[in-house]
Amino acid sequence: MQRLMRDQPSLCGRALLLHHKERGVERVAFASPAARRIGIRSGMTLAAAVALEGSVLRQPSIRAHDAEALRALGESLLKFGPMFQSDGVEGLWLDASAAHLWGSEMAWAQAVGTACEGLQFRFVVGSERFTTQALAKSRVQGAVVGPRGDGRLAAVSLEALEEGWLGAQEAQPFRALGLSTLGELAGLSPGALVSRFGTIGRLASRLARGEDESLLVADPLPATLEETVQLDWPAEQLEPVLFALKRAVDRISGRLQGRQQAAVRLRITLMLDAAEAVRVRLLLSRPMSERRLLLELLRHRLTDLTVEHPIVAITLKVEEHCPAPAHQRTFGEREDGGAALDVVLSRLQSTLGEEALFTAQPQPRHRPEASWSKARFSPPEAGPAASFEMDFKKSKAAKPAASWPRRKSKGEVAPTLDDETMGTRPSRLFQAPCFINSQMDAAGALVAMDVAGRRRRVEAIQGPERVTGEWWSRGYARDYYRVQLEGVGSVWVFRDGRDGLFYAQGVFD
Repeated sequence: MQRLMRDQPSLCGRALLLHHKERGVERVAFASPAARRIGIRSGMTLAAAVALEGSVLRQPSIRAHDAEALRALGESLLKFGPMFQSDGVEGLWLDASAAHLWGSEMAWAQAVGTACEGLQFRFVVGSERFTTQALAKSRVQGAVVGPRGDGRLAAVSLEALEEGWLGAQEAQPFRALGLSTLGELAGLSPGALVSRFGTIGRLASRLARGEDESLLVADPLPATLEETVQLDWPAEQLEPVLFALKRAVDRISGRLQGRQQAAVRLRITLMLDAAEAVRVRLLLSRPMSERRLLLELLRHRLTDLTVEHPIVAITLKVEEHCPAPAHQRTFGEREDGGAALDVVLSRLQSTLGEEALFTAQPQPRHRPEASWSKARFSPPEAGPAASFEMDFKKSKAAKPAASWPRRKSKGEVAPTLDDETMGTRPSRLFQAPCFINSQMDAAGALVAMDVAGRRRRVEAIQGPERVTGEWWSRGYARDYYRVQLEGVGSVWVFRDGRDGLFYAQGVFD
């Protein structure tokens, strides 16, 4: 019931029942507080419930959806413990071995409760699975119990044995003896129970005394990270769509962080009313799992989208993810990090298409215009202890030869450039050198160049750096200079050894 009201806030406060078929008869499985106030109870027939209130809202109870939502909640809580196990479709066991990191079991449990914001629940921290389950279902709240339940099991109803441990049929003989609580069962002789009921009697006696040796069995994590949110009504404006998208992002972000993973590629599927679904993909500039940033990027992706039919549901799927990169912020660094760059890249993808983004792949060539090639843009691989931001900063000071392919072209050796040489290279290269008219004095010194229709005086010049190569083909020989032009700035030019003319190769920022 909480799952439905969380997904569809308009159901809050309304009379709602969930029904399922039991032995061929539709019966009420769950009822909302408003429905219970008018007399609707679990187990009564659907016809009787409708007779009490004809306007009550009715939806089928889909246990698979409840179990899926519970597992998703367990994934988001993995940041508090190494594993979780589902207890039917209404409870979770969470490994509390990391509770000491919060100072105490109670502080740990309160932190877990804070992470379950918007949900009503009870929690018990104990040493055995049966003890914690029995106390939590008996409406004990916020308890930390020691081994064997600290005597608190005595007042718990015998129904605790029936739910997932013995079953109603196996527990019936104990009720035939007139027993109603676990304390009454624990007071009987274990030997007498074993001699009369066999292994069932021994197990019941041990559980009633809080002696449970069963271990947690971690639920397997689904391979697909996907969340679907139904809109309260078909939406024709962006605002209700973003409201639903926020709920999906919150859950996906929690599941990613619980797995210590970061999203690389996302896909939004917009289910339309009486039309084919629309799918929108988002390739992130770096692996991330922050909900605020993911929502901002997805919002930019949807802002420019036009759909012809109302939207009835949203599905958010993580198509690709990787281990979450560790990142230690430096002093003065903002929490959002490279959020501005991520937003710009997202808007570029939305406007120009994913193929419009590319990266420069270094190539083993001396000739500057051939020293790189276009490669499809993809986020960098996240290592176990290094982040993309740190790797990016390191790459600025690294030698380009370190990232060049080991295989070399015939007759050519991959260049090794030191930091001093790299300091003379421009930050922006032209796609191809362009001729530039120049003027030299009587001594052969460069004094002026024509740029943008005007003659610019040379204020300073640095060089030359001689680059030659490719003798097996046409070959080239160039003398490169860094020229400071009046009113323009620093330009990287070279004098071609074949014709003696000057060409512009790039500019310095």
